[in-house]
Amino acid sequence: MVQYLNCDNISSLFQRLLQRLEGDYQRQVPELVERVMRYIYCCRSGLYEVELLDLLGEKDALPYSLWAPLSLALSQIISQRSGRLTFFHNYLHEAVEQRYLADTPQRQAVHRQLARYFAAHPDSDRQIEELPWQLQQAKEWSALQQFVADPLRFARLWEKSSYEARLCWAALETNSGATPLTTYQALLEHPQQYGNEKWPIAQLLMSTGFRLQAEPLLATLVASYRSSHDLRNLPGALDNYANLLIERGELATATTLYQEAETIARQQNDIFALQRAYGNQAHLLLRQGDLTGARQRYRDKAALCRQHNHLDGLQAALGGEAVALQQLGDLDAAMQLFEKKAEICRECGNREEYQQALAYQAGIILERGDPERADRLYQETEQIARSLGNRHGMQQAMANRALVAFRRGDSDAAKTLLAEAKEICLATANRDGLQRIFGVQANIAYAAGDYRQALLHARDELQICDEMGNQLDASNALTTVAASLQQLGQYEAAATQYQQLITRQQQLGNRAGEQAALAGLAACRQAEGDVAAAISLLQQSITLCRTLQQPTILKNLLSREARLLQQQGEIKAALTRLQEEATLCQQQSDGLGLALSYHQQARCWQDSGHHWRAIRLYKQSAATARRYDDAEGELRALANHAILLINSKRREQLVKAKPLIQSALQLAITAKLPTTQRELERIVAYLKEQLQ
Repeated sequence: MVQYLNCDNISSLFQRLLQRLEGDYQRQVPELVERVMRYIYCCRSGLYEVELLDLLGEKDALPYSLWAPLSLALSQIISQRSGRLTFFHNYLHEAVEQRYLADTPQRQAVHRQLARYFAAHPDSDRQIEELPWQLQQAKEWSALQQFVADPLRFARLWEKSSYEARLCWAALETNSGATPLTTYQALLEHPQQYGNEKWPIAQLLMSTGFRLQAEPLLATLVASYRSSHDLRNLPGALDNYANLLIERGELATATTLYQEAETIARQQNDIFALQRAYGNQAHLLLRQGDLTGARQRYRDKAALCRQHNHLDGLQAALGGEAVALQQLGDLDAAMQLFEKKAEICRECGNREEYQQALAYQAGIILERGDPERADRLYQETEQIARSLGNRHGMQQAMANRALVAFRRGDSDAAKTLLAEAKEICLATANRDGLQRIFGVQANIAYAAGDYRQALLHARDELQICDEMGNQLDASNALTTVAASLQQLGQYEAAATQYQQLITRQQQLGNRAGEQAALAGLAACRQAEGDVAAAISLLQQSITLCRTLQQPTILKNLLSREARLLQQQGEIKAALTRLQEEATLCQQQSDGLGLALSYHQQARCWQDSGHHWRAIRLYKQSAATARRYDDAEGELRALANHAILLINSKRREQLVKAKPLIQSALQLAITAKLPTTQRELERIVAYLKEQLQ
């Protein structure tokens, strides 16, 4: 008893206890305590007593009489859960590891023994539960591939836990180079020779990125379920086959299959299949750009899932609606739904959808200007995708991280990530992923000012989107095409693309997209010298902007229209637009925008001959810019105020202009604006000469 009381901690107490057990119970059976502890430690979910006795024996099971005394002694530290022997406390687990399994080779040797034992019990639930895991821990990758290569055994593993089955395959791919595509090649070539075990293998192929390659299995399953009138499994097979057809651009056929699945679900009163049908239809509407229709269908799905407490379906519905809201520009509402989706996924243990929720959140965070936080989330999504062997998720995360890397100024990292992502897409024939990579490349090239390269990538993206019927992403690609042509000075070609984009957005009911396209077309018409057409287009864009309640965009449009109206001599109308812009700036505490608006109003009054009003607004502009540390804005207002005074040619006004120009000159020197500095120095010299 004294030796136990002298222990420094609980772990050392268990070490002393194990030492005592070895001395008391290993006389008849050498290493009995050690072997018992090793087997229990290395077994995934505990051992039945009969299994332990089998393992402890040589040729036959260990006689119970030799086990009984030790079993009684262990009763306080070894518990039985569901009939299986497990450690009662984590401290015992740590003590066993330190004493008997301190190094990796020791643990692997025990895992190999357990793998051989469970391999000798074919077609049992315990084999499915333990053997794949034991082979992974023993790093017996060849044996593990042989196990999962059997479609029947893999189907049982998938039925037990699809998540565990995917983790198993992810570990196998990482360590052996084997892939589901090569392993199940015979089944893919002759799917009619197999039964329902095709289903989990088709699911595995789709979830690991080989979606199009799963077509033979899905087509055969649909035909098989139809011929056998298996209405329980047919809706799911129809949905999966339709999902695949969408990727191939066969939207009409996919729509027919979705409708058939919904009809069967209603006939069978299958709530699970019905909510899935709603979700698939919503996804198709979203892909086609019908954001309003998609939102309604996702809400139908969410209502049904809430009614029947189907959390996994609910998270999918919330995520889908959030994507629609994000496209509509309502980032706050979208973020709330993505966060709720992530919360439900954590609760359900759905890591696949959890990483998707994180990816969408990262996209919004990046859009709001926090690339560091966005990249952390993207890295987490990539890690989850890799752990699940999800190639589609991996390439998505890489493409997103490439965009972040570019914004940080690391072009080399961006290129490397995009090359890896593209390689995955090409290997899995993933055209949907490929078009998204082209989109990222186009965005990066455009941001870098390489408009020709941006145009090439955006056209590649647009071609794939049109082939696949992906109207939503096609609109984004067409926007980049039009903007790139505009930057290259090809205004008529750009205008043609903007007109096509306006038509597409009107057909899709995407008013935010229509508003942006109208503004782009207005810029082209302005560049071509057709100011009247530009004003008309801007007015249409402003009307949509008011309807959509987009104050930040509205400010910019009002300023643009005011400049054109001023150019046309419509000063009163221009001032009306600028005064509204100033009000919006005040409401949003946009000091820089407010200073610029005051400055533009001053120019309008100056052009109309109301110099005293112009002077008052130049003063307001300078004071506002000073308050918000806008040195260039203050400089601009001071200089224009001074020039207005100088143009009067009156000595008293020249005297007032001198300190204004000197203040502007000092700001130019501080801001290191050499061209402006030289111009102001010439004006200072002129004033000095005139005032002598």
